[in-house]
Amino acid sequence: MLSATLLLSGKFDEARAICKEGTRLYPQEIAFVTNLGIAHKNLQDFDAAVHWLRQSVAKSPNNVNSLTNLAATLQALPKTRLDGLSPTERTKAETVKS
Repeated sequence: MLSATLLLSGKFDEARAICKEGTRLYPQEIAFVTNLGIAHKNLQDFDAAVHWLRQSVAKSPNNVNSLTNLAATLQALPKTRLDGLSPTERTKAETVKS
């Protein structure tokens, strides 16, 4: 998938654009949703990253890639931002931090 190649190449803006279009055309394609969240995470846009990664987890709750990236993104949030998380997300974020 082109978006994954772009992410691995560090071309996060390009990956974001491809994934944004992909999610519009193929909203059920989990890879576009997950990769869009990863692109946002790498661009330090944590609010958008959390949004898309939550969407990814909602569509595929057992997807390890989605769960791992959501946890890593939550871990990157400042400590004060953890207060607004659900208990499950807070536990995941705190587990990743330890």
